[in-house]
Amino acid sequence: MKKKLLLALTTALLSIQVQAQYKSNAPLAAYLQQETAERVDPQSGQPIYTLSQISKATEKYFATHDPNKKGSGYKPFKRWENYWQYFTDKDGYILTSETLYQAFKDKIEQSNALNTTAEWTNIGPVNAGLIRYTPGTGRINQMAIDPSNNQVWYAGAPAGGLWKSIDSGESWNPIFDEYPQIGVSGIAIDNTDPKIIYIATGDDDALDSYSIGVMKSVDAGVTWQETGLRAEDMGRNNSLNEIVIHPTNNQIIWVAGSNGFYKSEDGGNNFTKAEFQTLNVTTGEVEGTFITDVTDFRLSFENPDIIHAITSRDYFRSTDGGVTFQRSPSTILPNSFGRAVIGVSPAEPGSLYLLYAKTSSDYYAFEGIYRSDDNGETPKQVAIITPLRVFIGLMITGKPS
Repeated sequence: MKKKLLLALTTALLSIQVQAQYKSNAPLAAYLQQETAERVDPQSGQPIYTLSQISKATEKYFATHDPNKKGSGYKPFKRWENYWQYFTDKDGYILTSETLYQAFKDKIEQSNALNTTAEWTNIGPVNAGLIRYTPGTGRINQMAIDPSNNQVWYAGAPAGGLWKSIDSGESWNPIFDEYPQIGVSGIAIDNTDPKIIYIATGDDDALDSYSIGVMKSVDAGVTWQETGLRAEDMGRNNSLNEIVIHPTNNQIIWVAGSNGFYKSEDGGNNFTKAEFQTLNVTTGEVEGTFITDVTDFRLSFENPDIIHAITSRDYFRSTDGGVTFQRSPSTILPNSFGRAVIGVSPAEPGSLYLLYAKTSSDYYAFEGIYRSDDNGETPKQVAIITPLRVFIGLMITGKPS
């Protein structure tokens, strides 16, 4: 069945995201910690709360915050809550990605015959027009264009899988429909062989769908295989976001997510998780290591072993190809923020741009833009506009040439 996909720039929800049950810097975290957790995640060591407890904490938060205010995060949370109420165990805990994906596998292996007589047609909406300030009917997480054919486009949806166009977006076909309701937040196409495609699954923005890890295609999306990063590695309620292939070695792949930063050196067969290090400010020696979420990352165009990463805590940098990361010693970067993104420029060797939005208490107002000309060693503030509210998402990029 042929399908059409209307692409539009859509609202990126800067909202309460309860990834890995909740984010430590989310507005409701303090309220959620008042609840008694009877389970602990064996991978992260974090407490696990029931969906009911998360909902209760959220209602407490909005008892003192206006839920009707634009950008409050209340509506995105209610959509998230509605989606996940169908994926809980008998005790009310959200099921892990591994459990959900295994249920799908068990179902497709059943011998029940398909209904060959059913016929479905799309009855609309064909053109949704303008919904408040947002055109279209939904949002797109990621897009990528075939490096060898600019007529071939790929688009990843928050809960609608992966779509492909062979006519520069005039028409679209779904190429991931044989899998359950899966979001796609990252797409990487091999420059040396564009038939090889990797996708980072899950919805990294509002968690409208869970992640089954990284999937790989070697035939331009006709078929897909699991990689070494699978549903069982994603734990409970996690998602992946950016995925990048090394510019000169297609066996090296990096992918980031709410449960860590991963690297593969064998084309996705195996992945290892990076360590984030705390350094002594005086001696520079490692004082401790930890695993943390990574919300955005970029490779240095000058040297791909230098990787810039943003977590919910701070800006980190790796100089060993993503094996370890160290927190920036800079005192000029914000100590607290709601969201941040990274940009680099091939035209400016060593360049790095960091764009920050403030926390929800300031309605995600624009915090500032910071630039470094030495691959992140000494960032400096280059722009600040306090009145601007960031409610349509964040993106920054350097000059392409």
